[in-house]
Amino acid sequence: MRVFFRRGLLALLVAIIAPFGSSADAQTGGANPASGGIKRVKFVSEKTDMAGRLFLPANHKPGAAKLPAVLVVGPWLNVKEQVPTNYAKRLADKGFAAFVIDFRHWGESGGQPREYESPKNKIADIHNALRFLSARPEVDGDRIGVLGVCFGAGYVAAAATDDPHIKSVATVAAWVHDVPSVTKLFGAEEIARRRKAGREAVAAYRATKTVAYVPAASDSDKTAAMFSPDPNFYYATKAKRGVIPEWTNRYAVLGWEEWLDFDGIAPAAEMKQPLMVVHSDDSALPDNARRFYALAKGPKELVWMEGEHTRFYDTEPQITRAADAVAGHFARTLMTAGERAERSRAALAGTREFFAALEAMDVPRFLNVWAEYGVQEMPYSPPGFPKRLDGKAAIEKQYAPLPAAYTGMKFPLTRLAATDDPYTVIAEYGGSIGLKSGGRYDNRYVGVFTFDEAGKLKRCSEYFDPFTLLAGFPGAAAMGADGARTVLESLPRLADARDWAGMRKLFAGEVDFDYTSVAGGEPARVKADDLVAGWGQGLSRYKQTKHNFSTPEIKIEGDAASATFTGQATHIRDAGGGKVTRWSCGGDYSYRLARTPEGWKIVAAKFDMTWEQGER
Repeated sequence: MRVFFRRGLLALLVAIIAPFGSSADAQTGGANPASGGIKRVKFVSEKTDMAGRLFLPANHKPGAAKLPAVLVVGPWLNVKEQVPTNYAKRLADKGFAAFVIDFRHWGESGGQPREYESPKNKIADIHNALRFLSARPEVDGDRIGVLGVCFGAGYVAAAATDDPHIKSVATVAAWVHDVPSVTKLFGAEEIARRRKAGREAVAAYRATKTVAYVPAASDSDKTAAMFSPDPNFYYATKAKRGVIPEWTNRYAVLGWEEWLDFDGIAPAAEMKQPLMVVHSDDSALPDNARRFYALAKGPKELVWMEGEHTRFYDTEPQITRAADAVAGHFARTLMTAGERAERSRAALAGTREFFAALEAMDVPRFLNVWAEYGVQEMPYSPPGFPKRLDGKAAIEKQYAPLPAAYTGMKFPLTRLAATDDPYTVIAEYGGSIGLKSGGRYDNRYVGVFTFDEAGKLKRCSEYFDPFTLLAGFPGAAAMGADGARTVLESLPRLADARDWAGMRKLFAGEVDFDYTSVAGGEPARVKADDLVAGWGQGLSRYKQTKHNFSTPEIKIEGDAASATFTGQATHIRDAGGGKVTRWSCGGDYSYRLARTPEGWKIVAAKFDMTWEQGER
């Protein structure tokens, strides 16, 4: 048994080989949107017309060698265009024929009543889908695997116990329950309510063909099949995630008893195929996933990741990490040694070309290494440097200044190794970059490079020591939290020195300004020139001022920063006739800043005055 905790590489030194820039972290999956040929297919399961989609690698040609194939089964209540397609695209990118179907009662497939979740029918549909898939001209019928996501895990496990077509099995975020665990999860009273509603719905359907429905998912309707008051609890209640035109948000109540009684754990004890289980502590029923894995008798691998359950449906980085893991499993168990070796050679050659193009500072050549949908990740990047570049356009924007910024660069490889995933290699390398601004930047790097079936770079993940990076680039610290803090700490000094030109440099062109607790009126968006001029005019009536601010607490998200601090100010005014007045005030400040090519600039300023003494 091998147990892997895939939470990143430890203490790796990698640097970013690009000038200053920024990129927001992506939240949703980045599979190739045009992944291979997509064929609409139809087949029959127990006299019911069924609809499916067959995803093929981008470079697959008619009449080419037959492919290993994977049937992808998604969560309960899903149609093929939801989670199954998200994984099918990624598997096609890794050289598999990936098959998704609408089960009977769902989507484009036939069967009445609609939106009826029947484990018995779904397992029969899996068997019939595999028979159909094994006969496809693109597919090697002796090399077929199944992938079950969420509740689909139990369905593919049950099918694998007696289907000779299934040579390999993988699960992701498996919801596998038995009667005791589902009763503990929902509570005996709720289980009894659902069983009673299910029996009544079955009786009504048998008597009158009427179907009782509830929402499949809701954050407001407690009768829904999946209910939570948390508005973010389930992807199928969210537009741009699970809410798509092909899916109907309803559930046939008559399916409750069959679903509640289905045991998704027990089939593992009868499976003999190689198995991979991908799960996390924050996914559904993690103890059940461990039980499922422990029962399996064949070769097996447990991949324990991090992330909430539905993030494995469609959200980065969980979906790509999970898809890459299962693709590696299927490559080891379904691909021939020759196929794996060919893909490993292509990945190694692509990685060498990556470095050769960089050393030549040939940007078009470098871009040719990448897939259109390629992603570069730099998880350890400090503020001021990008953590992620999504797509070739973003990569081109980042790397286009190479010839203008550097006098030269070298990346001598100390190790380049293939992995169990034939599309992925790991490189250890040095780096020495000459800066046109003067000096050199030297570091050690580790990179993980993953290629698609066409031999294009799909993902490059680099790991590094951010302190070495900051020390190597003049001015880098000014782009991080220290730079934002310097801006804010300059405010009181410049105000007291009446340095209005210096003060103006701290602000963006316009500022959301709210000092109404002092001056009244309404918050407003003002030009920075007018703001600083007004400050100068207001403070000119005082002979002397002294502003004292606490150390600001700064939070940075991408190119935006928020800061809070306290402060107090004393204003001394010559009232004439030898009379001197003093006005002091203090309170809480809330500022927002934006990172620009010139450094941090203040874009919003708010002061909540909580006390004052003396005469204004």
